[in-house]
Amino acid sequence: MKFGVGMYSAQRPPDATRSFADLYGDMIRQAKLAEEVGLDSFWIAEHHFAEDGYAPSVLPVCAAVLASTQRLTAGTAVAIASFYNPIRLAEDAIALDLLSGGRFTLGIGTAYRREEFEGFGVAPETDEPRLDETVEILEKAFAGKPFSHRGKHYHVPNVTVTPPPFTEGGPPMILAGDGVIDRDAMRAAQRGKAYMIDPALPFDEVKRLVELYDGASTLDPKPELPLFNYGFISDEGDPWELMRSGFTYLRQTYDLWGGREVQEVHRENHRLILGTRDEVAAEILEYRRLFGDRLHFIMRLDYPGQDPEVSDAGVRAFGDVAKIVRLRLGQK
Repeated sequence: MKFGVGMYSAQRPPDATRSFADLYGDMIRQAKLAEEVGLDSFWIAEHHFAEDGYAPSVLPVCAAVLASTQRLTAGTAVAIASFYNPIRLAEDAIALDLLSGGRFTLGIGTAYRREEFEGFGVAPETDEPRLDETVEILEKAFAGKPFSHRGKHYHVPNVTVTPPPFTEGGPPMILAGDGVIDRDAMRAAQRGKAYMIDPALPFDEVKRLVELYDGASTLDPKPELPLFNYGFISDEGDPWELMRSGFTYLRQTYDLWGGREVQEVHRENHRLILGTRDEVAAEILEYRRLFGDRLHFIMRLDYPGQDPEVSDAGVRAFGDVAKIVRLRLGQK
């Protein structure tokens, strides 16, 4: 199994003292740290036109991460398909795949914020079909052969996207969405892609969606399962208190963006991975028992407004957790 950190968002809450340049520097430093402590991947999320500067340009950040590391995979979690030209997205993804020797993963999904649709001139009702068409175009573009596409939203004349990717068939894709959750799982399975489950969902729902996805997939073996999680790790203090303020800001921001009533945030109301190194390792081993070695366990350890030294300590602790889990599984 694998271990990753994310989703990084480089948000700057109203009371923050660190600059955006500091926050972007933190991402690169923590990517290097993640590789140093033995983790496998780094993930960045995308939003646009946010007052707190939520990271909008995920592909350049992935490029910087890949250029700063030797082994780490960098991935988007997720790039919003409707806000990209599919051919240009294919070219950029291939460039990252070539530059990194196959260490880039393209996670793509849908949008939900009115401001984003308006800013890009995209009708919200076209968002889901645009994602479907984009995936189809990417698959053809990654094949390195002539193709054309005539869909409702995109028209591609007969072209060959060059150069071909480093990875046969193109960089791996993960599909996610903010629509009907069951449909999102089915889409990923039917497309033969990995599926990203919302880290805010409770454990029973995670299990149900994995079962739904596996039941709809015809691939054998099944694709890697990237499981994103909120949480924190500390042997010195209460890990919840170390993440509480930033996590509260994050979740309440999502409530506002989603047009929901803003909820008070309490640890017992969320699926959180919290504890000492040994406690978190034991919990991850239970996830691995359920989902097997295809599990790619990804933890968010950096929250808006959080002291970067706290985030760094979390990444180091997660590196220790990964070592404990691998030792108990007899893996290197």
